[in-house]
Amino acid sequence: AILVSSDNGQAKGKVPHPEPNEKPDYSFVTEDNVFEVGLLKNTSGLGFSFSREDHVPDEPAGSSMVRVKKLFPGQPAAESGRIKVGDVILRVNQTPLKGLSQH
Repeated sequence: AILVSSDNGQAKGKVPHPEPNEKPDYSFVTEDNVFEVGLLKNTSGLGFSFSREDHVPDEPAGSSMVRVKKLFPGQPAAESGRIKVGDVILRVNQTPLKGLSQH
């Protein structure tokens, strides 16, 4: 499953509340703009490309985030109808992406 933050105000489906002492991954993350998407990989993958952004507004220096760069038509991500170009991927299979390198 992929946990996504959408800044287009169209988050569909709520995700469970974080634990009371768990802080959000980024300052822009709210209950209203985060949703979970389950995708099944096909022979071509999940069907999207992403980019790592190293300069995240309103976050400490050195913060980075992963943003959806392109959706490939007919592939799982596009077919889900839920992931959009520009969405930020917060977690993949419960693993946070914040702070991970590209290697």
